[in-house]
Amino acid sequence: MAMWIGVAAAPIAWFTQFAVGQYLSVVHCTPGGGGISVHAWALPATVVGALVAATGGLCALATFRATRDVDNDSDPPHGRIHFMGILGLILSPLFLFIILMGGLGALTYSGCQPG
Repeated sequence: MAMWIGVAAAPIAWFTQFAVGQYLSVVHCTPGGGGISVHAWALPATVVGALVAATGGLCALATFRATRDVDNDSDPPHGRIHFMGILGLILSPLFLFIILMGGLGALTYSGCQPG
């Protein structure tokens, strides 16, 4: 289970943060949008996304450490589990960085632009 969390948590966290940010931007710029503030939701969405991505990274690290004596070419399923741990170690920091940069961009959002 930790293997799948390590691989999937960070991309899912990024997608969720991105989708929520897009929705809030559209609602904020739509007449009658209900006065929803992008700034009020950007920081919590970024923090939660970053925590989920960091948790995924820790799960990937646990998977990698549990199979560190196994080679990628070892017999299934141990070789595949080791490979997925490496994949999670690569994906989690990448998506964590993307989540943080997206959140910082949303916090500097200046409002609706006509056009």
